[in-house]
Amino acid sequence: MKKTIHIKDKYEKAKDIFRWIERFFLVLGTWPLRPMNVRFTLWMIYLAIHFTFAQIDLYYVIGDLQLMVENITETGLLFIMVFRLISAKFSRRLRTIIKLAINFIDAKHFRGEEEWQLYLNYNRMAKSFFKIVLPIAIVTTVMFWFKPMQLRIEAALRNETKPYPMAYRVNYLFEIKDDKTFYLIWFYQAPQVYFAPWYCSSIGLLLTLVYHMSGQLSVLSFRVKNLTVNDFENEQTAKIVFQELAQTHQNIVELAKGVNGVFGPLLLDELLISTVLVGLTIYTTIMNADIANVGDILSPLSYGMSVILLIYSSCVAGEYLVTESSNLYAAYYECLWYDMPMSCKKQLLICMLGASRPIQLSAAGFYDYTMFLFISILKTAGGYISLLRTMTEKQQE
Repeated sequence: MKKTIHIKDKYEKAKDIFRWIERFFLVLGTWPLRPMNVRFTLWMIYLAIHFTFAQIDLYYVIGDLQLMVENITETGLLFIMVFRLISAKFSRRLRTIIKLAINFIDAKHFRGEEEWQLYLNYNRMAKSFFKIVLPIAIVTTVMFWFKPMQLRIEAALRNETKPYPMAYRVNYLFEIKDDKTFYLIWFYQAPQVYFAPWYCSSIGLLLTLVYHMSGQLSVLSFRVKNLTVNDFENEQTAKIVFQELAQTHQNIVELAKGVNGVFGPLLLDELLISTVLVGLTIYTTIMNADIANVGDILSPLSYGMSVILLIYSSCVAGEYLVTESSNLYAAYYECLWYDMPMSCKKQLLICMLGASRPIQLSAAGFYDYTMFLFISILKTAGGYISLLRTMTEKQQE
């Protein structure tokens, strides 16, 4: 009885990551398995209002590069997040994918402890993202929201007039001149604190699904490598073995198509916008290095590094997926094919052809998320920085 409970506990523990994601998604009413339309609608109205006033602010600061960059970095990330919100809420395919991933984490899908440990390694990688990135995102956004209060406290300690700064670049078409209005607006902006952690959790969902597929491929490769002569003792047994291998691989391929179908457009949108944001933030940091204080330099620099870290996380997950796909292809070469009867070799050849094309995390078919793409992103961001510096130097001449 205790052994049965222990077995159930280890599989339920592996499912914890989906429960973590669910908690973040439920706050905004976007968890695909639990429709919460009223909550989602209220949040979208709030976002629409905030985005509108942010665009008004952008209109008034055109010409001031520093303020424009501050506005664009905020609204750019918000724009990416809105697309993710809508996708998470209305994608039926995502609902199916999540159910398949959760249902797979069960004893019936693993033939031994070795297979389970192979899968668990990738499950732990996904959990590590949440344990490291989410606390950082929460602390950073809370500190960013609290910054206006910090400035007021510092002014009070120096016996200076208390300023009325806002944490976010918005223009409400009226000037804040008194404490009551300031505190009302400050608390009104408090929900913005949650958006960055939610965005990170949505990336965490993608990484969890990609690592889930990598774990499945790792288990499948292990099975192929450990095929024995007994698996081919008769034609019927061999046929069943290869049908199972082919079907398992096909299921993973279909799951990958579903993940790319849901997240592909989001990844492309994120890639194009994030590259520009990184270039802008690092450029302004470089340009203001001589005149700004340490806090003003660290803020945009940490923002740019955070965006790079999130892109890097997706590229690493995509790299693991490609690696495990290649490992499966190699496993067919390493199995005991020379001891198989001719009919089995033909079936093996079919399986090899199916595994010859690696499964990849794709940005709508335009880019594949691997470490090669990450290096290309850094080069592109560097190109934007160089271009902006050249334009600035020409204007100064």
